Amino acid sequence: MNYFDFTVSDDYGKPLVAGTTINVTVTAATDALQNTLQMTGNQITMPDTKDTNQTHFRIWVIDKVKDSLSGVLTFKINITSPNGNYPIVDQTWFTGFMRGITNGGGFYGVPASI
Repeated sequence: MNYFDFTVSDDYGKPLVAGTTINVTVTAATDALQNTLQMTGNQITMPDTKDTNQTHFRIWVIDKVKDSLSGVLTFKINITSPNGNYPIVDQTWFTGFMRGITNGGGFYGVPASI
């Protein structure tokens, strides 16, 4: 189980409006790998706040099976807001690589940050 942190804010570094939803999805290079993945913390609804700590989020990526599968993972962030949706031209925000190892553990590495 591993995680990554990301920030979502308005142009001034403030939290988005209450009721905004942030949804992070992951797609694996193969169906077999896709079926072993689980994420937690990836569906967020913004509260009514001005606290800038509410712009930082953590997503956990879990290998449910802990097998020896490896492959590229692509993460996407979708934001839906009462003030209007945020158009994201390129939905492929960032990628990572799941490296399977034979001793029953799984490892997830994120080579870049956003």
